[in-house]
Amino acid sequence: DRGPFPLGVRRREPFREHTAEFSAGDRLILYSDGLIEAVDDDGEPFGFERFERTLREHGHATAEEIKKALLTSVRKFTRNRPPEDDQTLVVVSFDDEAEREAIA
Repeated sequence: DRGPFPLGVRRREPFREHTAEFSAGDRLILYSDGLIEAVDDDGEPFGFERFERTLREHGHATAEEIKKALLTSVRKFTRNRPPEDDQTLVVVSFDDEAEREAIA
């Protein structure tokens, strides 16, 4: 099951409020459509499938590593052509208390 569409993709569908609980090791990825709609020289968009594949391959990594992997994947696909739309990406990693204390 692919779940619901990302926020704002289906304009006619009413928004519903949901509550989510995160556990240690979970990741939250927020991004603008400029990343998935980034196009290569032939006009082909990067797309959800490539975005999801990159997340599956790097989802175990740190937030910074996930961010770098996603942005690198988009840049390679577009061959560094300037974006036609804004490209916003936020990656949040939920760590457990013991891990945060070990890092501090």
